[in-house]
Amino acid sequence: MFLLQVEVRSGEEDEEILFKERAKLYRWDRELSQWKERGVGDIKILYHPVKKHYRVVMRREQVLNVCANHTISKSIELKPMNISANALVWTATDYSGTGLAPHLIHISLLLVPSHLHVCSHIQRETGKSKSNPVVFFNITIDGEDAGRIIMELFAHIVPKTAENFRALCTREKGFGYLQSVFHRIIPGFMCQGGDITNQDGTGGKSIYEKMFEDECFEVRHTGPGLLSMANRGRDTNNSQFFITLKKAEQLDFKHVAFGFIKEGMDVVRRIGELGAKDGKPTKTITISDCGQIK
Repeated sequence: MFLLQVEVRSGEEDEEILFKERAKLYRWDRELSQWKERGVGDIKILYHPVKKHYRVVMRREQVLNVCANHTISKSIELKPMNISANALVWTATDYSGTGLAPHLIHISLLLVPSHLHVCSHIQRETGKSKSNPVVFFNITIDGEDAGRIIMELFAHIVPKTAENFRALCTREKGFGYLQSVFHRIIPGFMCQGGDITNQDGTGGKSIYEKMFEDECFEVRHTGPGLLSMANRGRDTNNSQFFITLKKAEQLDFKHVAFGFIKEGMDVVRRIGELGAKDGKPTKTITISDCGQIK
């Protein structure tokens, strides 16, 4: 038996290392009200020269599992901890955990002044850049208003994928998500929609007039409320997408996650209750209106 060699990309191959130092990382456990160790390894500040974005990444030694992965924004405030001159604490929306809620992070490392200097420079630069686009769906269920879903798109990570979704929301290309349906719903897993041509999962159309490539797999399917591209295999993205209802790590490196639900997760959960094991919705869930907020 011969096994084909498959290239797996972490997303770091195309990035420049601005800072690298061995560190121990902790995250605040809200339920236990105490710091919980996440791992020991090299913490890195990376810069993507094409996408023009910065992020913090840390992998555990030996196993190389990601224990920190978040972008550096102007709002992040790094503070020294009283317990040690070699400790920093900050709050960030981290992609490596079980959801996209803000987490309190604490690291211990030797080069605290260097880390602070690099982060301060990055924050000055990111303050000059544009923020991610925010779009919305108004949803009806069997013709009755069910609420609004507001989504932020990761244009700083996957600009081509985010732009496709944004333009389909605004319908500025002459077509888009308006009056399309969620055609596949699996309770406790995901809600799929975006087939703007056939409405049944067999079609779809991107703004690029053809299927487009998997941009990168940097954002993992770490919890509910993530927007990700549905596909028929590698590099077959069009307009179809899905929203996760729980952590779905089996989808990592297969589907491009490109945004998250900022508001309206209650609407998404309600949609998620209207499916079956075979994916067929029990009611008609329609995007009655859509567009861009900012």
